[in-house]
Amino acid sequence: MLPGMFFTLLITMTSQDVSVRASAATPSELTDSQVTKARVIHSKVTLVSIPGLSFLELQPHYLENMPHLQALIADGAIGAMNIRAPERGLEDTYLSISSSAPASTFSTQQAWRQDERTEAGTIQEQYARYQGDLAGSHELIIPDYTSMKQANSHMGSRGEIGSFGKALQDNKIQTYVYGDLRQAPFMLMDDRGLVEHGLVGKRLTIADPYKASGVTTNYEKLLTLWQASRSPGVIVLELGNLLRLYEEQQRYDPDIFERSKVEVLREIDNFIGILSRGLQPTDQLWIFSPWVNPEAWTSKWMFSPLLMLNSDVGKVSNKGVNGEQLLYSPSTHRQGIVAMYDLAPTILRQFNLEQPVEMVGMPLQAVSAENAMPQLMLMNKEAAQVYKLRPQLLYPFVIYQIIVLLISLLLVLLQWSNSYRIMALPLYSLLISPFTMLLMGWLVRLGWSSQELVVFFILFLFTSAWIATRFHVYGSLIVICALTVILLFIDGFTGNLAMRSSVLGYDPMFGARYYGVGNEYMGVWIGAAILGVAGSMYYWRESKLAVVGSGLLFLGILYYMASPVWGTNAGGALTAGAAFGIAWLRLFSKRMRLQIQWGKLLMWIMIFVGMALVGLWLLNAGFRASSETDSHIGRAMDALFAGNFDLIRGVIWRKLAMNIHLIGVSVWSKALLASLLVMAVLLLKPAGLFRRWQEAHGSLMHGLSANASGAIVALIVNDSGIVAAATMMVFVAIPMLLIRLQELRTTTETESVYSIGHTP
Repeated sequence: MLPGMFFTLLITMTSQDVSVRASAATPSELTDSQVTKARVIHSKVTLVSIPGLSFLELQPHYLENMPHLQALIADGAIGAMNIRAPERGLEDTYLSISSSAPASTFSTQQAWRQDERTEAGTIQEQYARYQGDLAGSHELIIPDYTSMKQANSHMGSRGEIGSFGKALQDNKIQTYVYGDLRQAPFMLMDDRGLVEHGLVGKRLTIADPYKASGVTTNYEKLLTLWQASRSPGVIVLELGNLLRLYEEQQRYDPDIFERSKVEVLREIDNFIGILSRGLQPTDQLWIFSPWVNPEAWTSKWMFSPLLMLNSDVGKVSNKGVNGEQLLYSPSTHRQGIVAMYDLAPTILRQFNLEQPVEMVGMPLQAVSAENAMPQLMLMNKEAAQVYKLRPQLLYPFVIYQIIVLLISLLLVLLQWSNSYRIMALPLYSLLISPFTMLLMGWLVRLGWSSQELVVFFILFLFTSAWIATRFHVYGSLIVICALTVILLFIDGFTGNLAMRSSVLGYDPMFGARYYGVGNEYMGVWIGAAILGVAGSMYYWRESKLAVVGSGLLFLGILYYMASPVWGTNAGGALTAGAAFGIAWLRLFSKRMRLQIQWGKLLMWIMIFVGMALVGLWLLNAGFRASSETDSHIGRAMDALFAGNFDLIRGVIWRKLAMNIHLIGVSVWSKALLASLLVMAVLLLKPAGLFRRWQEAHGSLMHGLSANASGAIVALIVNDSGIVAAATMMVFVAIPMLLIRLQELRTTTETESVYSIGHTP
């Protein structure tokens, strides 16, 4: 049972769920005393949903037509919200907000009033047909809720759809949804697909032949319904005019469309102004968009605006010089960037309710900021630039990597003696590329254009690679690896500023990672450290300084990755524990330098992974004791020891599903296969080559075997393990090719074995 529990905990803790770290810039959490019973009893939280709104509509020439929203931005807290759901659509955003986890509708499901009917019969009859008799007086119904729930359980979603609405209704918090569309009820429905109060669809529109679809939102009726809502309650008001306008954009003359858009924004702003004046001192007003318009999507401005007014988050810290505040999420560790999964936990905290364990989001906070809107606009611009540059630069480069590896392998098989002169430069360029891409992250922050970045990438990469060819292989490998490791340390301890804007770094719009060490650079960091140390042993074979220095280097990287304050990459910590442990033993233990059996090697890998797991546990336990904020690793431990195995199984399923998906669609899987092919062929052909390399390049071979072992662990324990394994295997395949190509330059086998240490 213990091995099974160990493996389950290992898999769970290495998922890419939300994690938390503490820093000097992180605002303090609200205490229970700040949420009084009186506030809970009389509070109303109103969420105005504006599908189609993006940060493009919050630029100055639009904001000047929205004076009320401008004033609210100055008085409230604003952030850029990631709204990427498993499927693209506003209904999936609502459902993911409700679950505080990734969720999808998988169909054109809608919400209806209990007294409505379709071709399939009355809504009440349909609900009874699929889910049993309707209990209670709930006004809004999702008739085929059960199929939605089953579909999400099959996809391994961690969240429970409807958990947000259930938590509110169970604690006597009234739920209301009013809007002229039919998807918003997904956000507040309970675990039966029901919302207590609401009105949706055409009943909240009025005919207007000059508006999109010939109708417009009935703002007066919306306001009347909102005023009639009772406390405590959560009210969602959905405004559909902007979405309808964009749905018919292709039919509009561009000038007419622009004028119509400004008119819609003015109407929305006027409605928001009336709402804000009707707020009680204990109320909150949230404004957000569950879906950005096609223009924003095409421009890659895919963050959604989120504004909070008169809320607890707006009173966490002192306001900035201009009274402005940015939202901060422990889910993202980024001032100004939040996740849609954080909305439900934040509202539950407002009512002093406990957050269900299935929710992955964390309550939002606010930090003072000068020029909050310009900061968010710059953040959008940089993220959009990197998002657009990634497929233009990174994916072609990975294809280039595959081609270089395969051509080099072919030349090895053909035993062409002049192949080193041809392939050394492209091979070195592959090793230098992670270093170059990290440098580019700083250049993005300096305002370089995409064209300038591409030119820099090409010139710097191949100039550096040409310089590397002027020196012997060991020296070039050591320098490249040392510079890469040092640069990652510098960037890591200065806030990961370069990694945030690197094409090989974060992808906040995609929601893949916001902080710490991503899997791409996790593989690079471990691979470069081991290769650099192994190559150095050619010069400092038995030096005590090498033994101690390499041990401290390995421990430093391992601690950084495991720490909830810095790297926050549990899978990276387990990978580093295995790879560094095997490398250190094989380099410095005389017994381990001998060739060992696979069974014993696997035993040592499990021992080092177990030690890393214990270290993770202790680090996070210490973090939890010193911080009011929990981490995802700590929450995984709680779930495991509380017997919540359904949650654990869901995490394992998602991890396996992600890797299986990436094997089929990711270019990184092809890069990994190319590296594995190179390694396999070079070890098997010609016969006896591996034994000769063990004798001539023993330390280097020990390092390469440690990297290969680490790549296997990375593949198993990470959500996107394909990526981490592919970047690690670069530091195995390329040194092997360089050694073999260098050998082919010599005239005799004896000379070739020892010529690697001399300047070519």
